Amino acid sequence: MRQNYGVKENLKMNIVQLCSAPPPYGGVTIYGHETSKELVRLGHRVFMLPLTKAKKIDPDYQREINYEIVYCDKFFNFATLVDFILFSFRLLRRKDAILHKSLYRLLISRRSLKSVLGNFYLLSFVYWICVRNKIDILMGHHASARGMIALIVGKMLNIPAFVFVHGGAIFFDENTTSREKALTKWVLSKAYGLLFCSNNSISRALELGADRHKIYHVGLGVDASKYRCKEKRTKSNYYTIGFLGNLFPYRGLEELIISSFKIVQKIPNLRIILAGPDPLRYWNRLRALIDKVNLGNFVEYWGEVTQDKHKKFLCQLDVMALLIKGKKTGSLPSCLEAQSVGVPVLTTGSGGVDEYILPGKTGFICGQGVNKICNGLLKIYEYYQKDLWDHNLIKEWALDHSWRKVALNMEKVFKNSKDCSNINVLAKIGKPPRLGNGFHKGI
Repeated sequence: MRQNYGVKENLKMNIVQLCSAPPPYGGVTIYGHETSKELVRLGHRVFMLPLTKAKKIDPDYQREINYEIVYCDKFFNFATLVDFILFSFRLLRRKDAILHKSLYRLLISRRSLKSVLGNFYLLSFVYWICVRNKIDILMGHHASARGMIALIVGKMLNIPAFVFVHGGAIFFDENTTSREKALTKWVLSKAYGLLFCSNNSISRALELGADRHKIYHVGLGVDASKYRCKEKRTKSNYYTIGFLGNLFPYRGLEELIISSFKIVQKIPNLRIILAGPDPLRYWNRLRALIDKVNLGNFVEYWGEVTQDKHKKFLCQLDVMALLIKGKKTGSLPSCLEAQSVGVPVLTTGSGGVDEYILPGKTGFICGQGVNKICNGLLKIYEYYQKDLWDHNLIKEWALDHSWRKVALNMEKVFKNSKDCSNINVLAKIGKPPRLGNGFHKGI
């Protein structure tokens, strides 16, 4: 029987987020964590489904969690096997071409039989969580497998299924298979609604065929109250350039090292600190470059950081360098986190970071290339020498980008999706107000 739970009349909703849970510290993880917290504070019940086995949680995060995390710990015990069989029966008996095509694209996106069965199991897992907790809103992070799982389960239960489109899956590289590309494009075209925190990602989604009437920009947040504002810099201190995030080639770290080599004689006590996971083992390549230009005494790599170490990292910075190359969205949370301690940000103008900078007030947009990056780093240093950085103003800018605002924007979108039977409802509603290019903007 097809079920339609819909959004309750009192507008207090049961919401599922398919999203990784902290740790590790990262953009998507923090986005899910912080928005879940705020949605609970607004009176909703939130379930976070990482779609992984349980892992040890950072104690700092454990104290903050007010939502429910449900891990996939029990793979095919008797109870889950019964659920799996019943779910499979319900799914396969449905006569819905879009549903079956979505399932097909999800399953063929994986190459091994084990992975295919794993995706099928995750579908069953999410389905029964939604059924047993009478979920009103389903949201999958990334226009990839999580987004497709949300799309399929939402369609089965007639629940509005939104996809939060971050920068990763929609920007293809040489390692992206044709099946993965097809899956991403399908999710963008068939999702009930698409949520974004970056105009850069919106532009890319439109290139891939997303319906602009289903697009919502709900913004990005930071909990700036966690951080103490930076004090005025003294000339005897280190001048520290920092980077926080996954170590990926497109994030301009090689350009940062070469630029630092060119200006090291012009800035006394120069130091570079890199922090974040290294999934591609990219640090080895960076280390070789650092040795080549004799910057070994100037560069530190802190690796993956806990929340406590993350705060210590931010407090030591004089500038956050987020030097994205190409079009891929990235490093947005690091931008606001640096500004939350009053630290200016330098960016190339690519990757969407410039959307969260007030040039000359909270940072600079320098452009692409080593020479332009050198000029940008020197300009920020010159502002320090002339005492032109207002750290309190930078922090106020970050405070204006609160997670509460993001959660309110999401809530507004969810409330406007009452009519669960009409997949085109987002094209018809009048709120949030539209921007000139056709998509919706939050408060």
